[in-house]
Amino acid sequence: MTDAIAIDYVLRQAFLFMEVTPPTSFGDDSPKANDAAAVYDAALDTTLEGYDWSFARRVVSLAEYDPKPPDIADPELPYTVQLPDDCLALRKVYVSSCVRWRQDQRMIRLDTEPPVTVRYTFRNNKEKYLPRMFQTAIAGQLALLLAPKYVTTRAKQERLQTAVADAVSAAKTNDAHTASSTRIDGRPNSGDWATEAIW
Repeated sequence: MTDAIAIDYVLRQAFLFMEVTPPTSFGDDSPKANDAAAVYDAALDTTLEGYDWSFARRVVSLAEYDPKPPDIADPELPYTVQLPDDCLALRKVYVSSCVRWRQDQRMIRLDTEPPVTVRYTFRNNKEKYLPRMFQTAIAGQLALLLAPKYVTTRAKQERLQTAVADAVSAAKTNDAHTASSTRIDGRPNSGDWATEAIW
């Protein structure tokens, strides 16, 4: 369920990114508010999909799933699990290096028997609990989606792209402090893995 105060902040910030006077709220039924409402979910999902955010991360164990027609079991990867309905982006499948797997649609096919543990990003739409820097990143993505209609000059488009990139980078850097500096991605530890992950 969305939070009016949080999403109205996102709305205002999106129009400020575009250097356009913002509407008063999503509920004011103005053309600007309606345009923003039409693409808000896409902006939220795109921002969530772009990074392994701590506040939208789940680790779950998945049981075996029988594919439904027209899908059938893959003879080379005969075991299947189904991703949860709220999965936006699969981040990691916790199997040994000798296990083969592949994501097909909402399924993961494996050559070893489930259960299997996975980490993924879910659709967190409880805006009032999302960090303010992340809300600003959503606003940036919303501005990019609205820009074809509201940003008419090349100079403004370039400023918008730079401002949004900076906002997303700041949100990622802020979120990187939610984990230890030891790498969790299996690669050699050459520094702060969480900070490196933003690039």
